[in-house]
Amino acid sequence: MNYFKPESLDEYFNCIEKSEGFVRPLAGGADIMHRLKKKFLKKDGLTLIDINVLSDLKELEERDGELRIGALTKLSRLQEFLAGKAGYNLLHTALGSSACSQIRHQGTVGGHLAGCLPGSHLFPVLLLHEARIEIVSPGGMREVDLDTLQKQPYHNNLKKNELISALILPALPAKKSYYWGEGERKGFCFAPFVLGWSFSEEAGLRIAGGNLPRGAVRFRVLEEKLAGSFVPLIDCLKEEFHFQEKQGNPLSEYQKTLLYRFMKVIKDKGEIK
Repeated sequence: MNYFKPESLDEYFNCIEKSEGFVRPLAGGADIMHRLKKKFLKKDGLTLIDINVLSDLKELEERDGELRIGALTKLSRLQEFLAGKAGYNLLHTALGSSACSQIRHQGTVGGHLAGCLPGSHLFPVLLLHEARIEIVSPGGMREVDLDTLQKQPYHNNLKKNELISALILPALPAKKSYYWGEGERKGFCFAPFVLGWSFSEEAGLRIAGGNLPRGAVRFRVLEEKLAGSFVPLIDCLKEEFHFQEKQGNPLSEYQKTLLYRFMKVIKDKGEIK
């Protein structure tokens, strides 16, 4: 296993260019250490490039009504920063249940996103926020919607010479919102289902779920069917289940039951028709 510690982004990309085999940036290291321990990664042919001194990736500020969160921001620091901040209470709640406190102190935002963890408590809520990610490479910088990052669980769509530099997070314009993770989260033990829901007259109804075969998704069929309609909930759910199955993202019977119960509670409260 090879190890490098560049002091700038230019040096980082030079290390990438010179390295052969499997190359991974090293930030908090929580995900990489877990994968090495479980032998999902092999040390032979692995190159780790430590990016912890790259100050360009550490900013955390509000800009033009959005949060700009550097990729090296610790999950625990983000949780503290969001406390009491309007428009981000749902994400603050999700961060509080995202793994154990030790991992939140060690793990970074960029590492969490790049890892595409299937049971992430953050991805569904970030999809509700319609978050974007900033990606830097030797050719410059680009910005993409977060939902284009996931290829499948544990795999992202980044190229070898690309690095997540920041998460761009609009406030969630929600009068009402809920977050729910089924099952107790300990360490790297994923909750079997994670759900987020928000509603406002401005942004409409948004529903997202995590720990599905292809990662976290927005349930857009369900959103559309329930928006201002009187279609029975069970019929709306059946259409969503069918759509996800066609996308290669089928829900288990257990997840279908949990989603039905989650939506029924909201419906019974009179918050959807």
